[in-house]
Amino acid sequence: MQTDHSAQPREEKRAVLFELCGEAYAIALEAVEEVIRVGDISRVPQSPAFVEGVINLRGFVIPVVDLARRFGVGSVERTRSARIMVTAVEDQFVGALVDRVLDALTLDASDIEPPSRLLRSAIRADYLLGFFESGGALVKLLDFDKVFSIEEIGALSEMRQGADQASGSWEREGDKA
Repeated sequence: MQTDHSAQPREEKRAVLFELCGEAYAIALEAVEEVIRVGDISRVPQSPAFVEGVINLRGFVIPVVDLARRFGVGSVERTRSARIMVTAVEDQFVGALVDRVLDALTLDASDIEPPSRLLRSAIRADYLLGFFESGGALVKLLDFDKVFSIEEIGALSEMRQGADQASGSWEREGDKA
């Protein structure tokens, strides 16, 4: 006996679609606090190679990471279309530098194909939730909470705290004791 799947409610996922080095990526919309134009980024000595530096966004010191460098696929060119997606990772803000933000979209969860075990073992891709098609392109859906290791999150936090000593309070609202 066949089951009528049309009567089952669709599980929808909302995502922000963006581009890195000519490839399409997406992260959950709820992970993105805001998208801003690229302005002045202050370099931080002895920071990891994928860290561009820090910005001050309305009194918050936020580390900015070049996602292309983080993934080892090149680096983001600072063009007019480049953007910083301000995200929350482990209860701290992190700016993700991308080539451009393409769209916010809603997709059916059943359209997301999980990555194969072979792919997960070939590269460090535990941050890859799956793939889906959008506008003829194959999009890589990221689990942004897993893009950085615990050590990297600690390094980003230390960098922010060091930069904060010279510029004022960095705590997120609600994080204050």
